[in-house]
Amino acid sequence: NWRLKFADKECLLGVDTIPSQGYILLCSTGAKESLTAYGKVLGVSNFPSLMNTGGNLEIESASGEVIDQINYSETWYKSTEKSEGGWSLERIDPMNTCSTFGNWTSSISTTGGSPGLKNSVNAENPDTRSAVINSIQISSDHELVLNFSEYMDSLSIKTLSNYTLETNAISQVDLKTPQSIALIFQQSFKDGIPERLQIKDLEDECGNVLDSLLELTYHEIHSHDVVINEIMADPSPSVGLPDYEYLELYNTKDYPIVITNWRLKFADKECLLGVDTIPSQGYILLCSTG
Repeated sequence: NWRLKFADKECLLGVDTIPSQGYILLCSTGAKESLTAYGKVLGVSNFPSLMNTGGNLEIESASGEVIDQINYSETWYKSTEKSEGGWSLERIDPMNTCSTFGNWTSSISTTGGSPGLKNSVNAENPDTRSAVINSIQISSDHELVLNFSEYMDSLSIKTLSNYTLETNAISQVDLKTPQSIALIFQQSFKDGIPERLQIKDLEDECGNVLDSLLELTYHEIHSHDVVINEIMADPSPSVGLPDYEYLELYNTKDYPIVITNWRLKFADKECLLGVDTIPSQGYILLCSTG
């Protein structure tokens, strides 16, 4: 009487045996006959619909103990094409029970999956290294966003005392994703003044510890830091470029500039630009989403 849980659904698995270092396939009772060619199969009444966009998947014993649990998403496929369907998600190293995103990927089997067999991506994949900070974004004059290379322990990265900025205190830590947090400071950053952020005792989901000292500088946006550099008002595909109107913006400064809900106005029209980054002395094109 183990239980399978997915999202807000729950079903009983009945009674069966998994052989030593072997496999058992769980599926709906209607699919059991079709899958028996691949190995041992257990048909489950009210089997949940597993969405490729993701969700929380859990196996629980009759006593309520969690046997295994993952909260997967379409990003785990690491392939836009495969995340659209037809390919299974496979665990790389079944002995690595703490990694999630870093220990899963889409099947490389020509059939789209490897039911009843060793996974097509099977390999030793222990997680013994700490995460690294992939990017730092000063999203406002009092907020800093850190993006990590792997899933982090949620309690660890939400602990205020794990972050120290010498000239400013942190009032709040917001978990944005399992790999991203926002640090909200009590006071605004000073324009053009270098800051040092000390990070300590941050743990990834496998308990590897990250300590780091970050140097960063906040820059206020002033007139002509970014300039309108090119206008395509009358495109013609016969000339060579795609048949779309666009604007080109150029960053005149020697540091990246973040576009955070800037407004574009033309005649009596107005639109929001969303969030993006223009690299130092670099360009970005604005165009219609269609």
